[in-house]
Amino acid sequence: MVETMTVDGSAANSSACTAGGGKGAGVRDAGVRDAGCLCGGLSVDSVVAGLDVAALKAEIAALSRVDALVVARRSAVVAELARRDGDVAEQLRKSGNMSGRQARKAAKTAGGLARLPKTREALERGEIGAGQAEALASRMDKPEQARNVRDNEDALLEKAKCQDVDEFARTMRQEDIDGSPDGGNTHAQRQRQSR
Repeated sequence: MVETMTVDGSAANSSACTAGGGKGAGVRDAGVRDAGCLCGGLSVDSVVAGLDVAALKAEIAALSRVDALVVARRSAVVAELARRDGDVAEQLRKSGNMSGRQARKAAKTAGGLARLPKTREALERGEIGAGQAEALASRMDKPEQARNVRDNEDALLEKAKCQDVDEFARTMRQEDIDGSPDGGNTHAQRQRQSR
């Protein structure tokens, strides 16, 4: 038996991690992973039609945590590859089966998370979702916004843990305005000009 960590952070015993998981394994085992396995026993061939509504909702929550783990892992790999080999967007587009836009976003997220270790760790632990992590990381290539995020990372992470992705996006837009040197006047001016 191998002691592994589940998506929600609790310990679980499992004999081994296999790529297919096994019939009926489903997402209930998706959180189980060990140091050498990222598959977590996730199986797409498990039957979902027989699950009750509560189990389906639990699987959606588990899949969200799996998504967060995938984004965290991909970001770590992309950041390391970028450090060693330069631009990775084209590699993501080709090997990662992503559109150019998705690849650029993944590369930008990876670069931002590399500069926000607390955010990356919260994502890895499943405390925040991929959307919240991306909202924080996407600001790291703009000097004023990056400084604001770094200075307020702890408080922003607490908000991210309590807010859904849409609500947190609104919070971050307001942070951008509040954190700008002119108190958002430039932002308001751009909005008026675009009308």
